[in-house]
This record gives sequence, structure tokens and C-alpha cells, in this order.
Amino acid sequence: MDNDTFARRMRDMQQNSDTRLPTKGYSILQLDGKAFHTWTRGLNIPFDAKFVEAMDAVAGLLAQKISNVKFAYVQSDEISLLMTDFENDKTEAYYANRIQKVVSTSAGLASAFMTREFPDKPFAVFDARFFSAPDKDAVKDWFIWRQADGIKNSVRAVGYSHFSGAELNNKNTHDVREMLLKIDDPWERYDEGLQRGRIVTKVPEPKTVEYVHKKSGEKKTTTVDSLVWKASESAEFRKTTWLDEAIPEM
Repeated sequence: MDNDTFARRMRDMQQNSDTRLPTKGYSILQLDGKAFHTWTRGLNIPFDAKFVEAMDAVAGLLAQKISNVKFAYVQSDEISLLMTDFENDKTEAYYANRIQKVVSTSAGLASAFMTREFPDKPFAVFDARFFSAPDKDAVKDWFIWRQADGIKNSVRAVGYSHFSGAELNNKNTHDVREMLLKIDDPWERYDEGLQRGRIVTKVPEPKTVEYVHKKSGEKKTTTVDSLVWKASESAEFRKTTWLDEAIPEM
């Protein structure tokens, strides 16, 4: 077998598993912390400010590095990003929507960032899933579902800061909220971003830049608006128009 034939056979073997999502549509990238219920031991409960900020920063970093991200939603140890590539004929899908490429690079980036933020802890590991949504309604349903899960996780996080697993066994979200109310630590008193999760979007931020005046040669400064990815409290997706407005029409 000559070298060219051998190399082609090796590439064919590799490409057999190089699955791609359809392009010119809606794609969702979801990341989860692997075994973070163990990894987060020792952090402040029910919500650790540094961990929350780090999760938001991971989402912002992913949105910055991955092309065509419209927004990200963060809750607990989970991030969901919406990606589209149908804006115009020149818009290209990130890594041509190659699933292995997208999930490996995004999970690796998230894991490296979180590990750096918590150097005294074991390596932080994220896994990732990358899939298509058939239409705008399906995208909306996904984020509504994830927010509902985020609310449930938030209530239980506060619950576990006061009650044992046995006490919370077979208790639904409403039950736990009632239990918290009775001990004068109502879930409703916590920040909305901790209750419903956060959205990460591009927002203008003033930035001071230096430049040299062409005629005088003097160094000058000016302020310009730079778009940056920032986290903010998420709206209640079921009750507001934010989600519908944030998802572009195909």
C-alpha cells in the first residue's frame, strides 16, 4: 500500500465519526459541570458568589470565542448557548457545525477556565452537548425548560442549606418553599439572578483608548463604546417577551 492510499484510509477512518449538524438553522450548545455536586463542596452555601461569577464568566468567554452566539443562559453549573448561522449568505457555522470539534473545544475551554479560577480544588471538568432545534418555538421551549429546572435547583439549594436530604425527600418545589417560609428564610428574598438564572448578552461598555493625532502628533484619549458579553438577571421567560425578541427569525 503506497503512502497516499494509506493516508487516505486513515483520514476516511477518522471522518467516519465526524458528524455534523445541519447548517443555516438554530443550534444549541449545552455545558454541564461533571460531578459538581462533589467538586463544589467547601464553597459557600446556598450560593457561592465566586462560583456564580465564574460560571457567568465562562459563559461570556464561550460567547466571545464561539462565532454566531446570540445569548447564553446560566443556571447552577449549567450553560446553554444559542447559535445561528442564517443571518446572510456569508455567515458560516462555527467549525462547520462539526459536533466533535464544537463539544471538545467548548468543554475544554470551560474546564480550563474554571480550574484556573479555583486552583486549590481538583480539576474542574465540563461535558458538552451540541444539537439542532427545528424552529424558533423549539428554541423557546428549550430555554423555558432550562429556566424551570434552574428555579427548581435554586429552591433546593436553599433548602439543602437548612434541611437534610431525608427531610427534603419526596418534597416538591412548592413544599420546599413553604418549609423555607416557616423558618423565616424565604426563597423569594434571594437575588433574581440566583432564583431564575442569568442571561449573558452583548452590551455596550465605555472604553478609554489612546491615539496619536495625525496633524499635531500629540497623544490623546477618547471614550468609545465597546460591545462586551455581560451577565444580568434573566427575565421570567414564560411571562415576558425577552426570549421571543432575543431569538432571531429564520
